[in-house]
Amino acid sequence: AMSQAAKLVKDLATKAVLLIAEDGPTKVAHQCVVPKPLVARGLKASDWAAAVSAVVGGKKGGNDESAQGSGSEVSKIDDAIVAAQEFATVHLK
Repeated sequence: AMSQAAKLVKDLATKAVLLIAEDGPTKVAHQCVVPKPLVARGLKASDWAAAVSAVVGGKKGGNDESAQGSGSEVSKIDDAIVAAQEFATVHLK
């Protein structure tokens, strides 16, 4: 489901999005999608995913336009959303 939503966002080309969900009682999954125009302005999906992964205690992988990750700190999803919003605000110049 996340990959289908990410494809839809990529097709928009003007919006960046973080998808984050609880994946069972002990796992958080997330995906960041950033179109090329916003990468050029300073927001890279791989860096954005790293910021989210740092909060939820996990790992990430990907590139400038699309990155995903997972973690084990389900209780920190709300904190991860706040961190993601702050990261995007700072990095969109």
